Amino acid sequence: MKEKNHTQIETHKNSVNQIVPETQAYSVFSSVGRIVAGSFYDMQQIRISTLNRIRDVIRKKAENIGFKEVEKKKIKKDFIEKYTDEELLAFLPELDFTAKEIKYVERCLKLAKESHSLENKYKRAMLDFVEAEPIYKEFLVKIRGIGEVLSANLIKEFGYCEVEIYNKETKALVARELGDKKKFDKALKDFVTNPDKYYKRGYDNVAKLWAHTGNHVVNGVAVKKRKGENLTFSPRLRTFTWKISDCLMKSNHGIYREIYDSEKKKQLAREYKKEELQKKYGKTKEGKWIYKEEETNIRLIHAHNRALRKMRKLFLAHYWACARELKGLDTRLPYVQEKLGHKNIITWKKAIKREK
Repeated sequence: MKEKNHTQIETHKNSVNQIVPETQAYSVFSSVGRIVAGSFYDMQQIRISTLNRIRDVIRKKAENIGFKEVEKKKIKKDFIEKYTDEELLAFLPELDFTAKEIKYVERCLKLAKESHSLENKYKRAMLDFVEAEPIYKEFLVKIRGIGEVLSANLIKEFGYCEVEIYNKETKALVARELGDKKKFDKALKDFVTNPDKYYKRGYDNVAKLWAHTGNHVVNGVAVKKRKGENLTFSPRLRTFTWKISDCLMKSNHGIYREIYDSEKKKQLAREYKKEELQKKYGKTKEGKWIYKEEETNIRLIHAHNRALRKMRKLFLAHYWACARELKGLDTRLPYVQEKLGHKNIITWKKAIKREK
C-alpha cells in the first residue's frame, strides 16, 4: 500500500535512527512488520500446544487414565485450572514416573519456557512496527486494553480499510483507493459493470468490516458455521476480534467497558416472549433445545456474549473511521446517524477522551 504523499517520518530508535521517505518506510518496514505480527501467534500456538500435551500426560497419570483411552468431551475444562502451567513441575515427584521420564518432561517444559522468551522478542519487534503507523499513534496506543500485539495484528489484517480492485483471472492488483484516484475510479466502474472479471477487497463502510469478521447477526443471533452452507465470514478473524473484546472487557476503564456493562445489564433485565429464545437459539449439535419453551430470560453467558459483540463492534467502527480519516478516505455517516437521525454518536475521538 502506498501513501498519497511523500512526507517524511522518523523510524523507531531501534531501527537505523534515520529519516526515510514514508513510501519507502511503508513498503519495507510495514511489510516485514506484518510478517512479525502473524508469526507471533504461530509461536504462541506452539508453546500452548506443547504445554497442553504435557498437561494431558501428567493429568492422565495422576488420574489413572490410560494414555490411549478415549475420554468424553468436557464442556467445562476444569483440569486446566487444576493442572496450571506453573504447577506442572510440582506434580512430577508425586507420580509414578521414572527418573528418565521426569528428566524428559522437564526438558520439554524448559523448551516451552524458552519459546515464551522468544514470544517477548516478537512483541518488541511488533512495537517497532506499530510505532511507525499513524493509527497506532493517533488511536490504538491511547486505548487501554489494546497493546502492541493486538495493534500489530489489527494493522496487519485491516490496514487502513482501503478498497482494492483485483483481476479475477490473474489475481493481480488493478487499482487501490489510496493510489491514483482516476485509475481507481475507472477500476471501480469496471468492477460494477463487469463483476465476472474483477473482485473487490476492503471496507468502504463499517458494515462490511463487521460482516467479514463475523460480528453481524441474523434474526438477532450471531452467525454460525452450518453444515452444507458456504461461510459468509472469516472464522479466523472472528476469533481475533473476540480476543480484542476480551482484552477490552478485562482491561479497559473507558467507554468500551461502559458499553459492555450497560448492554449486559440490559440483556439480563429484558423479558422475552415465550418460545422466543427457543426459536432464536435453536438446538445443540446433539439435537437438544438450548432454551425451554417457557424460558423468558436470557442466560448469563448469552448476555455476556451479546455485550462483548456490541463493545467490539463499536471498537471496530472506531478503528474503521480513524483509519480512513487518517488517509483522507471517505467516511460516510453511520446508518443510525444518516438514516435514523441519531445524534449522540460516540466517535473514536470521544472514546479517547473518555479513557481513564
